[in-house]
Amino acid sequence: MFLAACSSGYYEGMHFVAEDYCLVEIVDPKTLEVLPFEDGVEGEIVYTGLEKECAPLIRWRDKDIVQVFTEPAKSGLPGFRFIIKGRADDMLLVRGVNVYPHAIKDVIASLAPRVTGLFKIVLDAPPPVVEPPVELRVEIAGGEDEAGVARDIEDRIHELLRFRARVETVSARWHRKPAPGRRGLPDSIRTRYGRRRKWHGAQVR
Repeated sequence: MFLAACSSGYYEGMHFVAEDYCLVEIVDPKTLEVLPFEDGVEGEIVYTGLEKECAPLIRWRDKDIVQVFTEPAKSGLPGFRFIIKGRADDMLLVRGVNVYPHAIKDVIASLAPRVTGLFKIVLDAPPPVVEPPVELRVEIAGGEDEAGVARDIEDRIHELLRFRARVETVSARWHRKPAPGRRGLPDSIRTRYGRRRKWHGAQVR
């Protein structure tokens, strides 16, 4: 997609370096309303090819949720920059509030080292509509006050993300580990309605 990443100490996201060949828009993933292309805007990225004549992409929805930065980069590379925040098809709708797993992950990770960073969203029915409180299973570090950690996560989610959650804490490494030789997060576990969903987040050290 004509991207460049700067490996210097001034990393500020991926630089889009093909604005002459591809028109980029940011839209609200729910309403598809085009959002102002300005510094800090967050939404779903949409591409339209400007040069390709055979089967060009016309307003192709990538499903990536991004945040755009338009201020000049310290690295000196041209073009706007963006970071990928999540996926539109992972979005949950909780009483009219758009909720993304990456946002929940950021809130939980802010409580490190009391938590490991691993968590699971437990759903009783297929998404995206979820009735509150949203049930979360959160892995905590050994020796922590489980009730205190759960309460702090619930309060912080309500304060920052504007929805109610019910947190169940689990001890670190209670789940199955990946098979020998495999890397990444632990194996998926089954939700109540039968789909398999992976643990979100990453180990926080």
